[in-house]
Amino acid sequence: MLKGYTDGHWGQVHHRRAGERGPWVVLLHESPRTSAVYRRVLPLLGERVRAVAFDTPGYGGSDGPPDGHRSLDEFAARLLEAARALGIGEFVPVGLKTGSDLGTELALQAGCARAVLSSPEIFDAARAEHRAATWAPPIVPDAHGGHLRALWDKNTGLYGTDSPRDLTEAVGDVLTNLDGYATAYPASLRYDSRAGIEQLVDTGCDVLLLRPEGARMTVTEPVEFADVPGTRVVTVPVPGHVATRMPDEFTARVLEHMGE
Repeated sequence: MLKGYTDGHWGQVHHRRAGERGPWVVLLHESPRTSAVYRRVLPLLGERVRAVAFDTPGYGGSDGPPDGHRSLDEFAARLLEAARALGIGEFVPVGLKTGSDLGTELALQAGCARAVLSSPEIFDAARAEHRAATWAPPIVPDAHGGHLRALWDKNTGLYGTDSPRDLTEAVGDVLTNLDGYATAYPASLRYDSRAGIEQLVDTGCDVLLLRPEGARMTVTEPVEFADVPGTRVVTVPVPGHVATRMPDEFTARVLEHMGE
Protein backbone atom coordinates (compact mmCIF):
# COMPACT_ATOMS: atom_id res chain seq x y z
CA MET A 1 0.00 0.00 0.00
CA LEU A 2 1.34 3.40 -1.02
CA LYS A 3 0.55 6.83 0.40
CA GLY A 4 0.76 10.23 -1.22
CA TYR A 5 -0.64 13.70 -1.78
CA THR A 6 -2.08 15.72 -4.61
CA ASP A 7 -2.32 19.52 -4.74
CA GLY A 8 -5.65 21.25 -5.26
CA HIS A 9 -7.69 24.39 -4.70
CA TRP A 10 -8.02 23.83 -0.94
CA GLY A 11 -4.46 22.59 -0.45
CA GLN A 12 -3.27 19.00 -0.33
CA VAL A 13 -5.39 15.85 -0.45
CA HIS A 14 -3.94 12.71 1.13
CA HIS A 15 -4.55 9.21 -0.19
CA ARG A 16 -3.71 5.54 0.24
CA ARG A 17 -3.64 3.27 -2.80
CA ALA A 18 -2.97 -0.29 -3.86
CA GLY A 19 -2.91 -2.24 -7.12
CA GLU A 20 -0.98 -1.77 -10.34
CA ARG A 21 -3.44 -2.79 -13.06
CA GLY A 22 -7.11 -2.96 -13.88
CA PRO A 23 -9.98 -0.50 -13.47
CA TRP A 24 -9.97 2.12 -10.73
CA VAL A 25 -11.98 2.15 -7.50
CA VAL A 26 -12.22 5.37 -5.46
CA LEU A 27 -12.98 4.73 -1.78
CA LEU A 28 -14.64 7.39 0.39
CA HIS A 29 -14.77 7.16 4.17
CA GLU A 30 -17.43 8.52 6.49
CA SER A 31 -16.95 11.54 8.74
CA PRO A 32 -15.11 11.94 11.05
CA ARG A 33 -12.88 9.02 10.02
CA THR A 34 -9.99 8.83 7.52
CA SER A 35 -8.90 6.62 4.63
CA ALA A 36 -7.28 4.34 7.23
CA VAL A 37 -10.67 2.62 7.65
CA TYR A 38 -9.91 0.91 4.32
CA ARG A 39 -6.51 -0.43 5.36
CA ARG A 40 -7.83 -4.03 5.36
CA VAL A 41 -9.72 -3.59 2.10
CA LEU A 42 -7.09 -1.85 -0.04
CA PRO A 43 -4.66 -4.80 -0.28
CA LEU A 44 -7.55 -7.14 -1.13
CA LEU A 45 -8.84 -4.89 -3.88
CA GLY A 46 -5.30 -4.27 -5.09
CA GLU A 47 -4.93 -7.91 -6.06
CA ARG A 48 -7.52 -7.42 -8.84
CA VAL A 49 -7.95 -3.69 -9.49
CA ARG A 50 -6.39 -0.32 -8.73
CA ALA A 51 -7.87 1.22 -5.59
CA VAL A 52 -7.34 4.60 -3.97
CA ALA A 53 -8.83 5.82 -0.68
CA PHE A 54 -8.86 9.56 -0.16
CA ASP A 55 -8.97 11.48 3.10
CA THR A 56 -11.98 13.78 2.75
CA PRO A 57 -10.86 17.44 2.88
CA GLY A 58 -10.62 18.42 6.55
CA TYR A 59 -9.86 14.87 7.76
CA GLY A 60 -6.72 12.81 8.14
CA GLY A 61 -3.93 14.35 6.09
CA SER A 62 -6.16 16.40 3.77
CA ASP A 63 -6.49 20.17 4.06
CA GLY A 64 -10.02 21.40 4.63
CA PRO A 65 -11.88 24.31 3.06
CA PRO A 66 -9.92 27.48 3.85
CA ASP A 67 -12.91 29.50 5.01
CA GLY A 68 -15.22 27.09 6.80
CA HIS A 69 -18.02 24.77 5.71
CA ARG A 70 -18.88 24.23 2.06
CA SER A 71 -21.57 22.35 0.14
CA LEU A 72 -21.17 18.68 -0.64
CA ASP A 73 -20.71 19.30 -4.36
CA GLU A 74 -17.62 21.39 -3.53
CA PHE A 75 -16.16 18.57 -1.39
CA ALA A 76 -16.82 16.15 -4.26
CA ALA A 77 -15.21 18.54 -6.76
CA ARG A 78 -12.02 18.64 -4.68
CA LEU A 79 -11.89 14.84 -4.58
CA LEU A 80 -12.51 14.58 -8.31
CA GLU A 81 -9.69 17.07 -8.77
CA ALA A 82 -7.44 14.79 -6.70
CA ALA A 83 -8.47 11.73 -8.72
CA ARG A 84 -7.68 13.47 -11.98
CA ALA A 85 -4.30 14.56 -10.59
CA LEU A 86 -3.48 10.86 -10.12
CA GLY A 87 -4.36 10.19 -13.74
CA ILE A 88 -7.62 8.42 -12.92
CA GLY A 89 -10.14 8.54 -15.75
CA GLU A 90 -13.10 6.19 -15.38
CA PHE A 91 -13.65 4.82 -11.88
CA VAL A 92 -16.19 3.25 -9.54
CA PRO A 93 -16.87 5.36 -6.41
CA VAL A 94 -17.40 3.37 -3.22
CA GLY A 95 -18.73 5.23 -0.18
CA LEU A 96 -19.44 4.43 3.47
CA LYS A 97 -22.15 6.28 5.42
CA THR A 98 -21.55 10.03 4.87
CA GLY A 99 -18.97 8.90 2.32
CA SER A 100 -21.86 7.40 0.36
CA ASP A 101 -23.23 10.93 -0.12
CA LEU A 102 -19.81 12.00 -1.38
CA GLY A 103 -19.77 8.93 -3.61
CA THR A 104 -23.17 9.83 -5.05
CA GLU A 105 -22.17 13.39 -5.83
CA LEU A 106 -18.77 12.31 -7.16
CA ALA A 107 -20.46 9.80 -9.48
CA LEU A 108 -22.77 12.50 -10.78
CA GLN A 109 -19.92 14.92 -11.44
CA ALA A 110 -17.72 12.30 -13.11
CA GLY A 111 -20.49 10.51 -15.01
CA CYS A 112 -19.66 7.13 -13.47
CA ALA A 113 -21.23 3.99 -14.90
CA ARG A 114 -21.25 2.14 -11.55
CA ALA A 115 -21.28 3.04 -7.85
CA VAL A 116 -21.32 1.16 -4.54
CA LEU A 117 -22.93 3.00 -1.64
CA SER A 118 -23.00 1.61 1.89
CA SER A 119 -25.53 2.90 4.41
CA PRO A 120 -26.84 5.98 2.58
CA GLU A 121 -29.31 7.54 5.02
CA ILE A 122 -32.38 9.64 4.36
CA PHE A 123 -33.77 12.52 6.40
CA ASP A 124 -36.69 14.83 5.83
CA ALA A 125 -35.70 18.51 5.50
CA ALA A 126 -36.47 19.45 9.12
CA ARG A 127 -34.64 16.46 10.58
CA ALA A 128 -31.68 17.00 8.25
CA GLU A 129 -31.37 20.61 9.37
CA HIS A 130 -31.61 19.59 13.02
CA ARG A 131 -28.90 16.96 12.52
CA ALA A 132 -26.67 19.40 10.69
CA ALA A 133 -26.90 21.85 13.59
CA THR A 134 -26.59 19.40 16.48
CA TRP A 135 -24.95 16.10 15.48
CA ALA A 136 -21.33 17.26 15.79
CA PRO A 137 -21.14 19.92 18.52
CA PRO A 138 -17.84 21.39 19.74
CA ILE A 139 -15.99 19.02 22.06
CA VAL A 140 -14.75 20.55 25.29
CA PRO A 141 -12.13 18.35 27.00
CA ASP A 142 -13.20 17.41 30.50
CA ALA A 143 -10.52 17.13 33.21
CA HIS A 144 -12.27 13.95 34.40
CA GLY A 145 -12.56 12.41 30.93
CA GLY A 146 -16.29 12.86 30.55
CA HIS A 147 -15.87 13.80 26.89
CA LEU A 148 -14.19 10.45 26.26
CA ARG A 149 -17.15 8.56 27.73
CA ALA A 150 -19.59 10.67 25.71
CA LEU A 151 -17.74 9.90 22.47
CA TRP A 152 -17.51 6.22 23.34
CA ASP A 153 -21.24 5.97 24.05
CA LYS A 154 -22.13 7.86 20.87
CA ASN A 155 -20.04 5.56 18.70
CA THR A 156 -21.43 2.45 20.38
CA GLY A 157 -24.63 3.08 18.45
CA LEU A 158 -22.69 3.11 15.18
CA TYR A 159 -20.23 0.28 15.74
CA GLY A 160 -21.71 -1.95 18.42
CA THR A 161 -19.76 -3.18 21.44
CA ASP A 162 -18.26 -6.44 20.18
CA SER A 163 -15.18 -4.75 18.68
CA PRO A 164 -13.59 -2.41 21.24
CA ARG A 165 -10.69 -1.79 18.86
CA ASP A 166 -12.99 -0.37 16.17
CA LEU A 167 -14.67 1.79 18.78
CA THR A 168 -11.32 3.03 20.07
CA GLU A 169 -10.15 3.96 16.57
CA ALA A 170 -13.41 5.79 15.85
CA VAL A 171 -13.08 7.85 19.04
CA GLY A 172 -9.39 8.42 18.32
CA ASP A 173 -10.14 9.96 14.92
CA VAL A 174 -12.27 12.58 16.65
CA LEU A 175 -9.70 13.24 19.37
CA THR A 176 -6.96 13.92 16.82
CA ASN A 177 -9.21 16.37 14.95
CA LEU A 178 -11.05 18.17 17.76
CA ASP A 179 -11.33 21.49 15.95
CA GLY A 180 -12.21 20.08 12.53
CA TYR A 181 -14.07 16.81 13.06
CA ALA A 182 -17.39 18.43 12.11
CA THR A 183 -16.11 19.98 8.85
CA ALA A 184 -18.12 17.90 6.37
CA TYR A 185 -21.14 16.97 8.50
CA PRO A 186 -23.41 19.92 7.63
CA ALA A 187 -22.82 19.40 3.91
CA SER A 188 -23.52 15.68 4.10
CA LEU A 189 -26.51 15.85 6.43
CA ARG A 190 -28.17 18.50 4.26
CA TYR A 191 -27.57 16.47 1.12
CA ASP A 192 -30.68 14.83 -0.35
CA SER A 193 -29.38 11.25 -0.61
CA ARG A 194 -32.53 9.86 -2.20
CA ALA A 195 -32.69 12.56 -4.88
CA GLY A 196 -28.99 12.13 -5.65
CA ILE A 197 -29.29 8.36 -6.06
CA GLU A 198 -32.46 8.76 -8.15
CA GLN A 199 -30.55 11.12 -10.42
CA LEU A 200 -27.73 8.57 -10.70
CA VAL A 201 -30.21 5.86 -11.69
CA ASP A 202 -31.73 8.21 -14.28
CA THR A 203 -28.29 8.67 -15.87
CA GLY A 204 -27.99 4.90 -16.28
CA CYS A 205 -25.52 4.39 -13.43
CA ASP A 206 -25.63 0.85 -12.01
CA VAL A 207 -25.95 1.44 -8.24
CA LEU A 208 -25.38 -1.18 -5.55
CA LEU A 209 -26.64 -0.29 -2.07
CA LEU A 210 -25.05 -2.19 0.83
CA ARG A 211 -27.39 -2.24 3.80
CA PRO A 212 -25.86 -3.22 7.17
CA GLU A 213 -28.26 -5.26 9.27
CA GLY A 214 -29.31 -3.58 12.51
CA ALA A 215 -27.30 -0.39 11.94
CA ARG A 216 -28.11 2.48 14.29
CA MET A 217 -27.41 6.19 14.38
CA THR A 218 -27.29 6.09 18.18
CA VAL A 219 -27.80 3.27 20.67
CA THR A 220 -31.59 3.58 20.41
CA GLU A 221 -32.22 5.10 16.98
CA PRO A 222 -32.27 2.77 13.94
CA VAL A 223 -30.85 4.11 10.69
CA GLU A 224 -33.38 4.83 7.95
CA PHE A 225 -31.77 3.83 4.66
CA ALA A 226 -32.45 5.22 1.24
CA ASP A 227 -34.59 2.80 -0.78
CA VAL A 228 -34.47 3.83 -4.41
CA PRO A 229 -36.10 1.98 -7.33
CA GLY A 230 -33.59 0.94 -9.96
CA THR A 231 -30.84 0.10 -7.48
CA ARG A 232 -29.71 -3.33 -6.28
CA VAL A 233 -29.82 -3.78 -2.50
CA VAL A 234 -27.70 -6.31 -0.59
CA THR A 235 -28.06 -6.73 3.18
CA VAL A 236 -24.88 -7.61 5.04
CA PRO A 237 -25.06 -9.26 8.50
CA VAL A 238 -23.14 -6.68 10.49
CA PRO A 239 -24.14 -3.34 11.99
CA GLY A 240 -22.37 -0.15 11.03
CA HIS A 241 -18.98 -0.22 9.40
CA VAL A 242 -18.96 -2.99 6.78
CA ALA A 243 -15.44 -2.40 5.42
CA THR A 244 -13.88 -2.62 8.87
CA ARG A 245 -15.94 -5.50 10.20
CA MET A 246 -16.21 -7.63 7.05
CA PRO A 247 -13.36 -6.64 4.70
CA ASP A 248 -13.50 -9.87 2.67
CA GLU A 249 -17.26 -9.64 2.15
CA PHE A 250 -17.04 -5.93 1.38
CA THR A 251 -14.28 -6.49 -1.17
CA ALA A 252 -16.14 -9.36 -2.80
CA ARG A 253 -19.28 -7.25 -3.21
CA VAL A 254 -17.34 -4.37 -4.78
CA LEU A 255 -15.49 -6.63 -7.22
CA GLU A 256 -18.66 -8.50 -8.12
CA HIS A 257 -20.41 -5.23 -8.92
CA MET A 258 -17.48 -4.20 -11.09
CA GLY A 259 -17.58 -7.54 -12.94
CA GLU A 260 -14.07 -8.40 -11.75
